[in-house]
Amino acid sequence: MNYVISISTDAILAQVLAQAAMRNRLSATRPAVLTTDHGEALRALARGAFSRVCLVMAPVMSDCNVDAEDCTEGMMRMEIDDHGLLTLHPMALRAVIEHAIAVHVLSEAYAGTDAEASEVFARDFEESMSLLRRSMREPFRGARIRAWRV
Repeated sequence: MNYVISISTDAILAQVLAQAAMRNRLSATRPAVLTTDHGEALRALARGAFSRVCLVMAPVMSDCNVDAEDCTEGMMRMEIDDHGLLTLHPMALRAVIEHAIAVHVLSEAYAGTDAEASEVFARDFEESMSLLRRSMREPFRGARIRAWRV
């Protein structure tokens, strides 16, 4: 099956800002809150995370865009040609990819200022990447017949 997964950098940014605001609001230490003023830097981090996702999805991906100039209208796109190798529905796959990108952005944004939060988000990112890897079946390589020797 062939399909395109489009990821909105604005949706990722909204998710990142919401999580940062909740972290600020619920934390006793009141860590710095991310705002729309950080938007361009956060979008750049999102494109970097998307490129890492593309590397993991390479076995089933036929094309992707990761350059800022290619991300028209704030969209990052990945063309999937899965040949029946994916076990996740495209919408579930998209949700996992969006979550992975958002937590990677948060991990990078908090690096150097809040090591504990950065580590939590980094672990979440690695778990999401692991889920993406597990969502792909191994391609059938055919039967192997061993040589018989006398």
